[in-house]
Amino acid sequence: MLFDRDVLLELQSAADKPEKSRSSFWDYELQNFSFSAEGEMKGLTSVGNLSKKNKPLHKFAHWLLQWPYRFSLRNSPNLNECSILTKIVAQRQERAVTIDMLRQTLSLAVIKDLIDVREFGGSNLVIGDGYGVMTSLIKLSYPEIKLITINLTTPLLIDLVYTRKAVPGLKIALPKNPDEMENALKLNDIDVIAIQADNAPLILEAPVGLAVNLHSMQEMNNDIIKSYFDILRNNKNERTAFYCCNRIYKKLYDGEEVKFFDFPWNPNETILLDEICRWDNFDCQPKPPFWVRNPNQKQHRLVIM
Repeated sequence: MLFDRDVLLELQSAADKPEKSRSSFWDYELQNFSFSAEGEMKGLTSVGNLSKKNKPLHKFAHWLLQWPYRFSLRNSPNLNECSILTKIVAQRQERAVTIDMLRQTLSLAVIKDLIDVREFGGSNLVIGDGYGVMTSLIKLSYPEIKLITINLTTPLLIDLVYTRKAVPGLKIALPKNPDEMENALKLNDIDVIAIQADNAPLILEAPVGLAVNLHSMQEMNNDIIKSYFDILRNNKNERTAFYCCNRIYKKLYDGEEVKFFDFPWNPNETILLDEICRWDNFDCQPKPPFWVRNPNQKQHRLVIM
């Protein structure tokens, strides 16, 4: 089993290998993109908004344009705490608090408003991430709970490089088989277990208390989405809280249609939240009109499986 920097080097070397979990969306997005273990990036891809313009004026502009998003969750008792953690992540990653980061902040706040994550026990799980933001926020919020993060190889490398910036001293393991996964779960000094998407069944070896997915199931094939639901329902924890925020409808490059309400939800499971996401359906820009409606509506749901 590989640890820490060896994990990054392994993912870098595996970047060009085919992955059965890739949809046509990611085949297209990653075709002219590369990322190294040292954090060197070439090309563009849809893994989130990374703004290096973080001088005081830029920070103030972001803060001002983001007030409607914060206002939408103004009554949250956990928003301030999550916002402080987000500023820490942005500072350590040497970036501005972008809208992408704020949306993840608000999602974590609403999760904490609705459930006590620690009561679920087990490990926390992030399915897909952008620059390791949600991984970093959850790890900083619950440092004592082991975290599993899963993604396609190159996006996973990006997540880990940026999470290591946000959480100094982070210890990472990359299991490749059930025995290694079992060992990684037992090792007390491992903070984050990284899993390549093609090895998703390894999650079945873990007890998963909280699972989070933002904006990446909308980029998966339907059979892969179903496999994640099966994993969440059959992991070793007695119950799993799953927060999912994705587009209601998206057509992938090969024509496959992904529909939020066609995900394999179970109507008999407890739903704590199910609504159009208030802060994820409009965008902001630096010139009038400063806020514009995004036609691609997002639904978010928190369900106890």
